[in-house]
Amino acid sequence: MILSGTFFRYLTGYFLKYFLSAVIVFVALFLVADYLGDLGRFEGAGQSLIVQYYFYLLPETIYRMVPVATLVGTIFTLTQLQRTHELVGALSLGISLRQMSFYIFLWSVGTGLFVAYLGDQWLPSYSLKKNVLYHHHIRKNPGSYLIEKTGKIWYKTGDNFFFLSALDPSTNKASQFIMFSIDLEKWDIYQVTQAKHVEISGNTWILNDGSVTLLSANQGFPITQKFDSKNILVAEEARDLINIVKPSDLLSFGELIDFIKKNKQAGLDTTRYEVDLYSKVAFAFAGTVMSFLAIPIVIKRGRSGGNMGAIAVALGLTFLYWIFYSSGVSLGYYGKLPPMIAAMGPTFIMLLLSFYGISQKKM
Repeated sequence: MILSGTFFRYLTGYFLKYFLSAVIVFVALFLVADYLGDLGRFEGAGQSLIVQYYFYLLPETIYRMVPVATLVGTIFTLTQLQRTHELVGALSLGISLRQMSFYIFLWSVGTGLFVAYLGDQWLPSYSLKKNVLYHHHIRKNPGSYLIEKTGKIWYKTGDNFFFLSALDPSTNKASQFIMFSIDLEKWDIYQVTQAKHVEISGNTWILNDGSVTLLSANQGFPITQKFDSKNILVAEEARDLINIVKPSDLLSFGELIDFIKKNKQAGLDTTRYEVDLYSKVAFAFAGTVMSFLAIPIVIKRGRSGGNMGAIAVALGLTFLYWIFYSSGVSLGYYGKLPPMIAAMGPTFIMLLLSFYGISQKKM
C-alpha cells in the first residue's frame, strides 16, 4: 500500500507537469490564432479593449482546452514511463495496469470537476462580459444591451424599449413581448404594444395575440386596440438578439434548468437547451473518456517502441470520439434522440469500450 501510494505521487508529478504545459501551450496557440484569424473585428478598437476582451475570453478557452490537455498529460506520462522502463519496473513490483488506470481515472476526474466548476461558476459571467464588451464597445453598438439574470430580456433601439420574457434563438420565437415607444425629449411614453407570442424574421417581427395602447395627453384616457397578428419593423441591430442570447453559455447549470422550465411554461421548444444542459456534464468529463481510450493504445504501441505512433493513434481515437459525441448532440438538437441520451450516450458508450480495452491487456 505504501509503495502504491508513493508510485501514485510519482505519477502525479509527471502528469501535472505535462498537463499544465499542455494547457499553457494550447491556450496560447488558440488566443494567438483567434486574434490573427480575424483582425477586422477589432478595427478602430483600442489596445486596452482588445486585451480586456481576451481576458474575458480566457476562462472559456481554458474550459475548452482542459479535456485535450488531460489526454496529452496521460499520453506523455505513460510514454515517459515506457521510455525510462519505469513502467516495467512498476509492473514487476506488483502494480498492475488496472491500478495505473485507476490513478489516471483520479487525475481525469479531478480535471473534469475543475472543468465543471469553471463552466458553472466562471464561464457564464465572463462570457456575458465578453459579449457586452464586444457588442457595445468594440462594435460600438451602445443601443443594445442584455440583462440575463432571470431569463428576462430588455433591449433598446431608437426610441423604443422592448421586453421579452423568453427567447428561443434556435426557432426565432419569443413570448410575452412588450414595446414602449417613448418621446425622448419629453421622456414620455406615448404607445405600448404587447403580444403573447413573437416570430422573428430578420428585422420583421410578427406579433400574435396582442394589443396596441395609445397614451395621449389630448385624449385624456388610453385607447386600446387588440389584434390577432401584426407585423412591425425593428432596427437592423435588433438581429443581434439572436446572436447575443445564448442561455447554454451565459447561464450556470442551475440557471439553465430554470431557463428551460420557464420556456416550457411559455410554450417554447426547449429541446436544444435540454441537450446543452446534459452536454455540460458530458463535456466536463470528456478528458476522462479520452484518457481511457488512450491507455491500451499507448501501452501496446509503447512495447514495440512506437511512442509517436501511440500518440497519433490516441489522437485519432479522440477524433472519432468527438465525431461520435457531436453526432449525438446534433441528433438531439433535431429531436431524433431524447436529450439525455443524445448528449451523454456517446460518452457513456465510449467509456465502456475503453474499460473493455483496458481489461483485455494482460499486464
